[in-house]
Amino acid sequence: SSWARWSFILCLAGPVLARPDADVEIKRSWQDAWRQDLDSCVKDKADMFVDKKGKPITRTLGEMGDLMTDRILRDMKRDEKAKQKGSEKTKKKSGKESKLSKKERMKRELAGELSGLFASVQDTSEVDAKKDAETREMLSQQASQMIMQMMKNSKLSQSTEVTLREFCDIVWRTGQASPLDPEEKEEQVKDVDEL
Repeated sequence: SSWARWSFILCLAGPVLARPDADVEIKRSWQDAWRQDLDSCVKDKADMFVDKKGKPITRTLGEMGDLMTDRILRDMKRDEKAKQKGSEKTKKKSGKESKLSKKERMKRELAGELSGLFASVQDTSEVDAKKDAETREMLSQQASQMIMQMMKNSKLSQSTEVTLREFCDIVWRTGQASPLDPEEKEEQVKDVDEL
């Protein structure tokens, strides 16, 4: 009967002991962050690891630099188009809301006609193509450097085939420092010089 009394008291005190508004600090395990980041990466990069029929495939680490470059360029163009659409909408709204004086309307019409003339004279396609090539080259260099660093840290070669999950795990591991990783030689030299 004393046991029954204590169990009854503990049942009543249970909700009080485990109040959700209590200032209890819950520590997150590194594995929680790893799982969350890995799942996010898998969702974002899933299209790079499927064939035309939608079946999962493996990729070599050597080809990942080009795939990453293509993906970044595609995202940049999509963002640029979204900005242009947004600016066109704001121009249309601002034009309807405010009435312009006759002088301002004439200035806009003249500017529109002149810009049409200058646009036909200048061929911007060559300039755009050159700019796109430079951007692609820069992004390709950065992607290949990132992949080389990943391969160095994981001690894998360019011909190593990886699945989507493995690739995301390598990416995460490259960005997260571990106390078990060997220190860089430069840092070791600095420590010796300081002693």
